[in-house]
Amino acid sequence: MHQLEPEYTPERKIHLYHCDHRGLPLALIDINGRVAWRAEFDEWGNMPREDNPHNLEQLIRLPGQQYDKETGLYYNRHRYYDPLQGRYVTQDPIGLRGGLNPYMYPLNPVTNIDPLGLAETSESYVVSRDLAALGDEARSRWNPLTHTFTVTTDGQGNILHTYSWGNDANLNGWNLDQSIDLKTAREALDNGLAQPTLAPSYCVEQAYAELNKKENEHINLFITRNCKQETNRLLFKAMAICTSNKWGASPFPPKPGMYGYFY
Repeated sequence: MHQLEPEYTPERKIHLYHCDHRGLPLALIDINGRVAWRAEFDEWGNMPREDNPHNLEQLIRLPGQQYDKETGLYYNRHRYYDPLQGRYVTQDPIGLRGGLNPYMYPLNPVTNIDPLGLAETSESYVVSRDLAALGDEARSRWNPLTHTFTVTTDGQGNILHTYSWGNDANLNGWNLDQSIDLKTAREALDNGLAQPTLAPSYCVEQAYAELNKKENEHINLFITRNCKQETNRLLFKAMAICTSNKWGASPFPPKPGMYGYFY
């Protein structure tokens, strides 16, 4: 009679990620506060140095990317990225909406990310300005006594559209390209007051088309159901469109400095 050996179960160990402002892992910290793994990366995600005394398998790279041991490339959900070249090795599946160069990673990898491998050249931002009764200047995103809206650009700093809920043109619904919004969006972009989001502009446009309907109109309750919550709604719908049914829910949370849920 043979006695079966119990199946070996490796010990599970919990590590906390320490990441840079983009979400790129720089270290793994164990439950005792000791560094179990660390690495240095350049701006394009190359890893010139790794300290890994415990032979941990840490495959996460830039947001949305996973290291592929067989190829040395980074799998970026929709295509592969080569950090040595700082570009993708397969074309952008969204075609020319991603720009004239279908292999391009964001031009400034220090401030921009592409978690899905689908980012367009254009970008979207959240902007806050004075309430109409108080003025028409761009203000800090953190100022609560402001009107908040979304602006999209072509990646060269040129404004494509502004999407604004509840301003003077329609107090109970959505407004496109209002003059005061275009003015303050320009000021915010020029003066560093515009907060970048993860939503590509074409997804914002689609989300706006879905929300800009009579049945979605409602009065502004100021504390709730206001322009800030509607801006949240627009951008989260835009991200749902970008990561839609075919690909599942968004795999990445908002990072510091990126637009997330504030209200």
